[in-house]
Amino acid sequence: MFRCVIWAAKFSHQFPRPIFYFWRLRSILNPLILVVTAFILVALSADEASDPLKVQYLEIRLTHAEQQEITKLIDLLEFVSDGEESDSFDELIAEYPYDGSDAAYQKVQNAYQKLKDYRVQSLPLLVQHLKDKRSSLSFPYGAMGGRFTVGNACYWNIYSQLVDLPEEYSRHGYSRLGRGGKIHRQPQDCANLFDHAGGIDQWLKQNSHFCYIEMQIQSLKWLLGEEKKIGIPKPKSYFLYILPLEIQILRKQKIMGLPVDDALKHLEQALQERDLSIVPKDLLADEPQDLP
Repeated sequence: MFRCVIWAAKFSHQFPRPIFYFWRLRSILNPLILVVTAFILVALSADEASDPLKVQYLEIRLTHAEQQEITKLIDLLEFVSDGEESDSFDELIAEYPYDGSDAAYQKVQNAYQKLKDYRVQSLPLLVQHLKDKRSSLSFPYGAMGGRFTVGNACYWNIYSQLVDLPEEYSRHGYSRLGRGGKIHRQPQDCANLFDHAGGIDQWLKQNSHFCYIEMQIQSLKWLLGEEKKIGIPKPKSYFLYILPLEIQILRKQKIMGLPVDDALKHLEQALQERDLSIVPKDLLADEPQDLP
């Protein structure tokens, strides 16, 4: 046996040594795998960090060029007559058509939309102009009449960004019928989530640890909760006031990488088919109501 061992040692360099090579290769691959894994994680983190929609609000930083462009757009929210600010909106209404064909009207509307297109990057500067007293249109509807200011326009621009309503959601009118046929103000038109927080600037401070999409989710959840408090007069009303918000929340969660594909597909199909079987009974009155 001893002679066999000596013989094997003497001639081992002439034969393959798979076990030796395996352990040697493993000692090289292990640190290499760690390096590659770390590189992938860093790359993913950098990619997410480069997306301003997924960066914490308190970490948002604007370039000088972005600050200038957004400030210019806010200045364009001012609605002026003949190059001068007007104190009489009655005069403005008489002078400018409401159909939106006038250049001054379109200038304000275009600036408002471009500010929305900047999304999270526009929010800090919009907040700074909440008390701007210059005249503007009446937002969120873009109408003329009354004493509306650039500050009001900034407020509704932030609101419409964060409470990102889906197309399927019914947002028309100032009131709607709720549980039992009772009349309620539309939640998005009355005291809203910003008021409950002590103002829009305070709400943003309280939620600054969220990213833009997460703040949208929080806002939509608030609105959904308010709609559920009101309830619905008929089962089919669920597809106007409740289900679209539930779907929109899932869409936002999907963007954040949450595993909601199956739930989202199920609810989108239910909305398309108007499947009454999914309507929660607690949204309706305890007893049937004779409603129009």
